[in-house]
Amino acid sequence: MIQIGLPPFVSKPEGSIRDKLFRHCKRKDDYIRKAFEPGGPPIPRLGDLVRTRVVCRYIDGVEFLATKLFDLAKEMGCLLDRTREGRITGYFAQHIMVHQEVFYRMASQSRPGKVVCEIQIATQMATQMWEAAHPLYESVRGEEADPEEWQWKPDDPQFIANQLGHMIHLADGFLVQLRQSRKRKA
Repeated sequence: MIQIGLPPFVSKPEGSIRDKLFRHCKRKDDYIRKAFEPGGPPIPRLGDLVRTRVVCRYIDGVEFLATKLFDLAKEMGCLLDRTREGRITGYFAQHIMVHQEVFYRMASQSRPGKVVCEIQIATQMATQMWEAAHPLYESVRGEEADPEEWQWKPDDPQFIANQLGHMIHLADGFLVQLRQSRKRKA
């Protein structure tokens, strides 16, 4: 089934917002001062406060779609950033950050503001890996674990999940190479 348009955007759960702010505040003393716009609504400046995930069949589709969305957001004047994420934990996706102007209702008054929205773009296999491993990631998030603590322990679930994420990224690349070699022979 082909979907037209972006999948629905979802808001970050309140508990996750609180946890993320707390983690950032522990690492950076001045983060809390910058986390909220002075005189603005009490909405934290988090890159993934509102987000969606777009799934592409092949890895070259991720780059293609991210470039198109980047160019469109730039043209519309709402682009904040684009990142190509490749982490030691085996997470691979591209993120497009855009801002959306909104009105907040507080004490029966509307106030203008902006919310940062994140569009994650990844392959089908990377998304399946992310969905399967996310509970593990959540359980260790915020802990400053040294990669050497799991890199040499094949029985550790982090070893399995993180290395499998890298293997899937490699397999995504091989699939594109195979598809392209078939086209060249035809």
